[in-house]
Amino acid sequence: EPGDIHNFDSSSVPPEWQGWMNSMNDCRPSTEDEYFESSKSLIKKIESKSDAPAENHLGHQEKLFNFHHMHNQSQVRSRGYNIGNAIVGLPPGAPDAYYTQPGSPYHPDFIRKPEMIGDLDEAEGGGRPYKSDKWAERLRTKEEKDAIA
Repeated sequence: EPGDIHNFDSSSVPPEWQGWMNSMNDCRPSTEDEYFESSKSLIKKIESKSDAPAENHLGHQEKLFNFHHMHNQSQVRSRGYNIGNAIVGLPPGAPDAYYTQPGSPYHPDFIRKPEMIGDLDEAEGGGRPYKSDKWAERLRTKEEKDAIA
């Protein structure tokens, strides 16, 4: 069953069911515990001591939690600057949930806050900061430009 029946996407199918649907697993996820129990009798016992934590060779697994039952977290992103995403319930200003490689321009550690070099309204307490002379020119009103010329 998809996580959101009104916004169906093939990535809403859980990974364990994807494996069964593509014939990669022998049993349905709902019956895998019974399958492992029945398969334990087929596993050859090791003669020596084993420090393996699991009997079925799957290793440690946590319960999976997915935002709004979406298994593809790349959909949890804002629709634009400070807009959020009403479809997935992401509020404005919330960080996106998708993974970005370190060094990617979209990685949070890579994004730097702009350094302002001045403020056109500094005498009145600030309000129009600029990061370059080009931006200062763009922020000036027609009257300010005429007064400079």
